[in-house]
Amino acid sequence: MTSPQAAIAPEWYSRLRSQTPAATLLLVRRGDFYESMGDDATVIAPILGLTVTRMKNGSDQLPMCGFPYHQLDGYLQKLVHAEHKVAVCESE
Repeated sequence: MTSPQAAIAPEWYSRLRSQTPAATLLLVRRGDFYESMGDDATVIAPILGLTVTRMKNGSDQLPMCGFPYHQLDGYLQKLVHAEHKVAVCESE
């Protein structure tokens, strides 16, 4: 699977998401940030106090959120404490 050059491409994220169990949130590392899109972003953002932004995806606006990689441990604890399963993908 080829990784995107800049931000996570919606198509690439969708392929990763399709390989992740439905009840599991997906975080993908891209450079210095972990990012999430779509429904995962709308679940993750309020738990972690993040802002949901929108990425243009054709004529749609795809929700997304992210945080610096060095905050992963604390944020994973918050998500698990909120009773969520989380898959973490390290990309190149």
